[in-house]
Amino acid sequence: MRKILTKIATLILIVTMSVTTLTACGLVTTDTDRDMAQTVATVKISDAIEAEDILKSEMLSAFMSYGYLYVQSYGYTVEATYELILKNLVQNKIIIQGSREALAEAYNSQEANVTEFIQYFKDNALANGTAINPASASAENLEKYLTAYEVAQAKYNVRKSINQMIDSYEESEEDEDEKEDEKFEARATHTHKHEEAEYEYELKTQTPEEYDYKVAAVVLDTTVEAVTAEYSNVYDLNMAIYGAYEIDLSTTERVKAINKAIKDLKNSGLIKSDESQNIKTNPENILEYSYFKNSIKSQYESLIVTKYEDSLVTTVEGRLSDAAVYDQYRAEYNAQKENYLNNVAGYESALDAVTEDTFVVCNPYAGYGYVLNLLIGFSNEQSAKLSAEKSRKGATEESIANVRNELLAELIVKDQRETWVYSSYGEYAEGEFAFDKEYFVSEDEAVYNKLGKFIGKVYGAKSTEDENEDGVLENTWTFENVIPTTIGFNAFLTDYVDALLGTTVQPNVIGSLDLTEAKRAAFDDLIYAFSTDLGGLGSYLGYAYSPFNSATTYVKEFAEAAKEVVDMGAGAYKLIATDYGYHLILCTKKISKGADEYTDLASFVAALSDEDSLAYKYREVKYDSIVSTEVGKIANTLINSKYEEDGVVTFNNKAFKDLIPNGMKVSEDAE
Repeated sequence: MRKILTKIATLILIVTMSVTTLTACGLVTTDTDRDMAQTVATVKISDAIEAEDILKSEMLSAFMSYGYLYVQSYGYTVEATYELILKNLVQNKIIIQGSREALAEAYNSQEANVTEFIQYFKDNALANGTAINPASASAENLEKYLTAYEVAQAKYNVRKSINQMIDSYEESEEDEDEKEDEKFEARATHTHKHEEAEYEYELKTQTPEEYDYKVAAVVLDTTVEAVTAEYSNVYDLNMAIYGAYEIDLSTTERVKAINKAIKDLKNSGLIKSDESQNIKTNPENILEYSYFKNSIKSQYESLIVTKYEDSLVTTVEGRLSDAAVYDQYRAEYNAQKENYLNNVAGYESALDAVTEDTFVVCNPYAGYGYVLNLLIGFSNEQSAKLSAEKSRKGATEESIANVRNELLAELIVKDQRETWVYSSYGEYAEGEFAFDKEYFVSEDEAVYNKLGKFIGKVYGAKSTEDENEDGVLENTWTFENVIPTTIGFNAFLTDYVDALLGTTVQPNVIGSLDLTEAKRAAFDDLIYAFSTDLGGLGSYLGYAYSPFNSATTYVKEFAEAAKEVVDMGAGAYKLIATDYGYHLILCTKKISKGADEYTDLASFVAALSDEDSLAYKYREVKYDSIVSTEVGKIANTLINSKYEEDGVVTFNNKAFKDLIPNGMKVSEDAE
């Protein structure tokens, strides 16, 4: 679910970059404590909320958090960036105050019939049954809205950011070796989607990933086996990590680095010049500096905004009906009908753009479909030989066909994943390189057993083990040479294609598979491993076939075979030869005129029980979209109405006239 309120509220978190970098660029000015403590704006959205000031130091902190990038990367002037920051800070306060007020009302309500999310909030908030007063913005009051998990998470995030800041300052003192540019273009890989829990209570039943256990082992100073045995869900594992994670001042260099960072923060006015903490004997005292206290408070506010948005989401979801989704479908259908009828080019462009999350729901034409292409292509030398025959004076169609047939008889197959090996997408052992399973579409062990190892030889293997930012040791392999084994084309068909698809593929003979998800995934992995058609890697349904234009878009043999398999329907395949080599073409979807059209709510609802239907897939995707739209309306109403309401926002132009000379006006200036 896209977070709308959280996105709009540009919350100020701890700066992880070197403050001195910004100072050196002249984009951050050293100023007095008094200057930085000036109030630039005041926000109070209702009588239930205490007025809150936005300080000039917050504008500077925001500039270092994200504003600097607007100047460096997006062409903003410094003045325009500060104007944007001030508007964001005001909107942020409005959202936070509105979130506090709404969540306090939900928590204090005696209503029994509430969503699972609100009930969890009531049962686990640190207010512990005592009514929440939304008035105060103090960290102590904000904690009442949160669970023990959220408070631990917030402090962990700040501690981790402090360690990253220390790392940054340490690195700035060292000369880093420049890495050589990669000398190859990496072959595309499958992008695996991990299912993540949306809400805290779902973490209690979610099993941790292997990497989560590795992080925990580092933080808890134990073994992966030990934490795996002790923690069976993400919630408990994360709580253990949050509780054990420490600010690392274990070396003299790290102490020097944090002292330098604090000095720079003082010079920039983000920490008062008279603040002092004993951090050498107790690193936790770093959190007592006002800047880091405010960082924790900002984390709390961010979590409260997220909690409020989640409460809105669950409320909207609770009242969202199948009829609402169907209305969205019909609106999209009618819009597409108006656009595609008598507009073949527009329709075909839409088919080309289809993904898992975008749909063509109006199909006014017949004969369309999608095909995947597993190409075993000619080598450069073979292609050159065929081209030479075509351009030879006196060449005939028969002579060209004879040369092509000779080349097809010599065609060999190679594992195309050399760059996966060079990129260390797996592990090396005893002369073989095994790929991680995350790079495979199929979850079938039979597919992995067949394709899981690089089919070839690797030479000059060297291993480098380094800690990443989580302290987890990551092993990276480098190789002097990677050479794929050559496989005869007929052997490839028998040993790989036939074996994994469960069929017998013969040239120019059309066949058909029961195109289950498992078969489709196996075919995708064959493409990733062997196909020389890079354009087919990672495509959702494959190439769109058009009965009007494919004959001129594709080479003749390919277009004719694509038409055959599309006419036959999903699962139909054919192996054909072209001037590029052998193509194994598989139809993934046939589109009939009027396909995926639901003329009434009853037919749409009936189709929802079929996971392969467009209605089911449409609802899965559009459900989030519709909810986001509704939540967005609530968010925009809150922000816009309060931003423009008299007395809610008061700007003190004098305080920021050096940053925004022209000022910002919504209400009367504060003098």
